[in-house]
Amino acid sequence: MKVGFYIESSSEGGPDISLINLIRAWPNKNDTFIIFCNRTHPGLPRIKKDLNGLVIFVDLAFLIYIDLYLAIEKKELPLYLEKAVKTFLYLIRFPLLFYQHLLLKKIFCKFNLDLLLINNGGYPGAESCCAASVAASAVRIKTIMVVRGEPRKLRSWVEKLFEKLFDMIVDKNVNAFVAVSQAVKKAMIENRFLSGEKINVIYNGIAVPQNIKPQVFNKDTFNIGIVSNFRSNKGHLILFKAVEQLINKRIPVALYVIGSGTPREEFKLKNWVREKKIGHTILFLGFINNVYDYIAGLDLIVIPTIKYEACPVTSIEAMAMNVPVIASNVGGLSEIIQHGKNGLLFSSEKVKELSNLIEMLFKDDNFRSSLIKNGRNIYMTTFIADKMAEQYYKLIKKIVNLYAIP
Repeated sequence: MKVGFYIESSSEGGPDISLINLIRAWPNKNDTFIIFCNRTHPGLPRIKKDLNGLVIFVDLAFLIYIDLYLAIEKKELPLYLEKAVKTFLYLIRFPLLFYQHLLLKKIFCKFNLDLLLINNGGYPGAESCCAASVAASAVRIKTIMVVRGEPRKLRSWVEKLFEKLFDMIVDKNVNAFVAVSQAVKKAMIENRFLSGEKINVIYNGIAVPQNIKPQVFNKDTFNIGIVSNFRSNKGHLILFKAVEQLINKRIPVALYVIGSGTPREEFKLKNWVREKKIGHTILFLGFINNVYDYIAGLDLIVIPTIKYEACPVTSIEAMAMNVPVIASNVGGLSEIIQHGKNGLLFSSEKVKELSNLIEMLFKDDNFRSSLIKNGRNIYMTTFIADKMAEQYYKLIKKIVNLYAIP
């Protein structure tokens, strides 16, 4: 088969890691892969490096919608002006989608693809993903859209009117959807106008690199990590406040913050730490490519998401590398973490509850070891890359055969 992967993204992270693991673990080594990606995607260099020799790359230079959004965020405009500009961009999305559809149609015609897999974030995700599904359908290429985050809820009647049209276009042209957790599938059905019978659930899977060299941290502290972008929904301040409580109890902890965000997001977090005068305990490491080395050297990973999490790769990476996980009980996290068995769950935004769970793991080595052992077993049975790749392969074969042109 010849399989295409379509990406439009403004940040690197979980979707890139999942795609790399999917292609590396693909069951049929005779299949051909082509990746279509906006050339401004920050994660593209890593994808090219990790999949060198396995994939044909087509860099797309005309996906201007996402670049305009990025430009707005980098300009750090006043919030009222930023909102006005983003509203304008929202209103021109349909003419822009038509333009992108025409260009993508010409590009797809050059490749004899059996199927196009749209590697999305949330839904609707990147604007051109809709255009890609329509363009592929127009040239008789089967399509699967992967949804890796919470589908955006519709509030006003105007938004519902626009988004219903958007969903109808996507639903008509996409042959199947993949949700990365049952929580995502449920939200797709409840929040949007999509066909539930088209939605398949395939969990993220990873393959742990062979050459991991665990980062050596201070042996006199209990070393905690958070690996995430700096969006407010990720709950960094919840974890920071929990760490502050532990410091006040004189528990020797250190928190390593791995990830990045916009200048505004970064300033907010660093300024909070600065005002509390705990910069010696909460350390910002920025975005790190060899994140496996850092996770492997930690004593604990915390995922304090506030509202929604689909199927975070970090939780799977931690289990794979024998690091216990504490996570908020939101979205698909409860499908990965079984409280008290392979990790711990706490109520979203409950700082005291989180602080108590961290303290418990710090004091109870036997319980922590039990979580580590069970986490590794669950990773091996449910979240390995080979299992994920096999499920995608079977679904793609099914779609290709089901919609084969006589």
